[in-house]
Amino acid sequence: MENGDGIEENNTKAGSSNISTFFPSNVRTILSNLRRFFPRLQSLRIKFKPIDWEDFWNDENFDYSDGETAEQISSAEDDRAWRALMAKTYKLLAQNQQPCIKALEIQALMPKEVSTFSNRAFYDFLGMLERFTLSIYGNHNGARWNINTIHGYPAFLSKLDKIFFDHLQNVTYFDLKADRTGPIGLEDLRHARLALRGDQMPLLKYLYLKYVFVCPELLDFLVWHAGTLESVSFSDWYGRTSDRGPTEHSTAWYALFIAFSDAEPRKLRQFEILPVNVPYHMPICRIPTPQPSRAEEVRLPLEENPKRRLFPYAVPDDKYGMLLEDEYENQTSYFKGDDQKSWERLMEIVEGNRGAGVS
Repeated sequence: MENGDGIEENNTKAGSSNISTFFPSNVRTILSNLRRFFPRLQSLRIKFKPIDWEDFWNDENFDYSDGETAEQISSAEDDRAWRALMAKTYKLLAQNQQPCIKALEIQALMPKEVSTFSNRAFYDFLGMLERFTLSIYGNHNGARWNINTIHGYPAFLSKLDKIFFDHLQNVTYFDLKADRTGPIGLEDLRHARLALRGDQMPLLKYLYLKYVFVCPELLDFLVWHAGTLESVSFSDWYGRTSDRGPTEHSTAWYALFIAFSDAEPRKLRQFEILPVNVPYHMPICRIPTPQPSRAEEVRLPLEENPKRRLFPYAVPDDKYGMLLEDEYENQTSYFKGDDQKSWERLMEIVEGNRGAGVS
């Protein structure tokens, strides 16, 4: 379900009073009773037309460092048509209390709360899903400032557990895509915490995450789900160690691999980190070494041994929020070898599960 091109009011004021002009009664009737009109419908995709980026960046309502209060959310829905549209759409979907939709995908979720996100009926609707896919809206202002420099952005991402994740009791497939302009993980100046806990999604089999840092929350989540997970896929992921930045919650790649291996994931048949061939920029002689060329030393093992991998580390720019490759940590971790050794141990478990025909 995507709103049509005729919806032009999402940047205007007087939201609730004008909502009937672009949300006809027949649409409201259908959304509130999908099973009646689409008896075979099992999958639903929601995407709202993004508001104008300039308005987003300059809107003071986006700069609540601790998130909005219930009164501020209600006021915004009265004042902004696009907030009213979001609230009304989710409220109508929540009226589908008989099992109907098995898979829900929310594309480019605007990082703002609506009143429906604290509604019990909405939580019950989420509880009936078997597949949940969520991507987060991201952008920059054209002058290098990423969206994660707006205080309200990480505040919103940190509440995704209360809004969505805590209520996915029957989900077996979970897909979360953050944006490069606002990666998740590591609670410091430009990051939001990963709002995952072990008691969420007890039936989870398939996990896909994009633009998330390796962090303690993820380690706990994987360990708790070691008995159910069959496939794990990470895309555009980064590690970060505590001695390379201000955060106290940093985690190296090897810590993740060791924790998950120790949990003995007996059903795990796939664990991938994408992209496989990570673009790598290795300065010469940053670390003392007897070899004359550090660049040659790095390239040759990767070419001769396809199982050898580079596990990327990054840091956020303190001012603009952009991701910067941590060249020093990349070198250190590569030559130290802990990431590679622990990765190979995890791959042995995966290959053993495949060979044993684990189902």
